[in-house]
Amino acid sequence: MLIWTLSVHAESVVVTVSSLDQPPKLDGQLGDWLIEPQIIRLHKAHPGVSVALSELTMWAGHFDDSIYFAFRWADAHPDRQHKPYIWSDEKERYTVGPQREDRLAIQFQIEGEYDVNWLSGNSFKADMWHWKSSRSAPIGLAHDKMTIVGREKVIRSFKAEGVDGEPVYIRRISDSGDKLYSHKRYVLKESKQMPKYLLNANASGSIADVKAAQRWRDGAWTVELTRKLNTHHDDDVLFQFADDIPGGIAVFNRSGDSNHVISNNLLFRLER
Repeated sequence: MLIWTLSVHAESVVVTVSSLDQPPKLDGQLGDWLIEPQIIRLHKAHPGVSVALSELTMWAGHFDDSIYFAFRWADAHPDRQHKPYIWSDEKERYTVGPQREDRLAIQFQIEGEYDVNWLSGNSFKADMWHWKSSRSAPIGLAHDKMTIVGREKVIRSFKAEGVDGEPVYIRRISDSGDKLYSHKRYVLKESKQMPKYLLNANASGSIADVKAAQRWRDGAWTVELTRKLNTHHDDDVLFQFADDIPGGIAVFNRSGDSNHVISNNLLFRLER
């Protein structure tokens, strides 16, 4: 279960979403980003985190009816496999391999009082764009999801302990539309290693709102994301000039859900 926590509370960092003279091409390269980036400091989500990453560089802008983000962070090796099946001659069946994909997630408050620390006790609903190097990147998307955090139990929620010792209930659900991927099962041996996930290149609906492009080169990932400012979907955040939007960022390096680094609370502010 993915849980964002952070033991250090700091003042929210303002992220300026600049007005762009032209839209950047979605190609995983930064040459057409003609605005100054911001450095986003990252912290371990909890003391047991092994991901060693203290910052990422972020560009944020809007043009016409769309918003654009670019992220660059150090990663010595790209990890593009996630839980593949490995054939065991001893067991005469496939077992799940140890490989885990690289990931980046960014969240935006939809309602409530967002906190990057999901265990803070605050109740909120947030839009999550979850870029996955294995399960979404190959089809040019980030997985568009919603996170619901609160004190009251809801169906299919995960129960956690808040910082005050009281229960917190967390539910993460995909946006409406087609599934981005499905699970594959194998009875007989086909090859030494087989994929667990089959991607849906034709996914549509709110789940497929966030387009993505990426490139790993020279020890770093570059990921670009874009979406309409207003998708007219109830499960998406509405970007508008009148409101600062609270949010946060998490990065995973070949790691499971709880093993990640995270930003402080952010405030996304659209510049006219």
